[in-house]
This record gives sequence, structure tokens and C-alpha cells, in this order.
Amino acid sequence: MVALINDRRLQRGLPPLGFLNPALYQLQERGLSTAFYDVTQGCHLSCLDGTVQGQGFCASPAWDPVTGWGTPNFPSLLRALLLH
Repeated sequence: MVALINDRRLQRGLPPLGFLNPALYQLQERGLSTAFYDVTQGCHLSCLDGTVQGQGFCASPAWDPVTGWGTPNFPSLLRALLLH
């Protein structure tokens, strides 16, 4: 997805994104949360041990232990990063 976004940015005369994390954090700060689907259900079960006692690390609104902010919504992410 990042390669496709960078390709579109280059076509418009914009620089490639490079290190992506700062751009993603800026999207969150600007309230462009539609760029990601919020994962609110499910648990990461592969890290179970005695401390977790079979519960795993479970998703909640606005936070998911597996995907962070959620899964990308490509059309919204593309639009947002073309404006970035």
C-alpha cells in the first residue's frame, strides 16, 4: 500500500513518504481516523503465559495490540497522505 501511495505522490510531484510513522501520527492528530478501520474485538493469544492467565491482550476502541490503530482503509489513507 505504501508503494502505491508513494507512486501516486510521485505522479503529483510530491516526495515519497519515507519513514511512515510521523505521517501516521499527524493523521491521528488531525482527526483523520477514517484512514484506519478501528478493530474493537479480538485478542492476541500467542503471547499467553502465567502472568496473562489465558486472557491475552484484547482490542478495545481506539487501540488494538495487533494492528495498533486498526487496519488501513486504503482509499481514505491514500486521500489523506496525498494531502500530507
